[in-house]
Amino acid sequence: MGHFSMEKPPNPGSVLGGNQQPMLWTISTTTLRQAVTPHSMLGRVSALIMTATAGARPVGAVLGAIVASRFGVEACLMVAAVGFLIQLLAICASRVPSLRELPA
Repeated sequence: MGHFSMEKPPNPGSVLGGNQQPMLWTISTTTLRQAVTPHSMLGRVSALIMTATAGARPVGAVLGAIVASRFGVEACLMVAAVGFLIQLLAICASRVPSLRELPA
């Protein structure tokens, strides 16, 4: 796993962007956060983001398990899709889409 074989060609989606989205998201959000956060608070803000992100994962897993066990896997996937849609709408409603360069 993790290497290319001539017997089975790689999935073009995974090679051409399927696995890169989380990495691109992390790079772009970290760059923006570092550009807009005062230098003296950068460590605290980064620690808060890391703690909130790491803390949300087990909470999401438990909530997903509860929804899936009570309402089925399809309902769990629908809740996840709605959550991603809410995130997208929050980003679109912010000033981020209108940025053409990093704030000074």
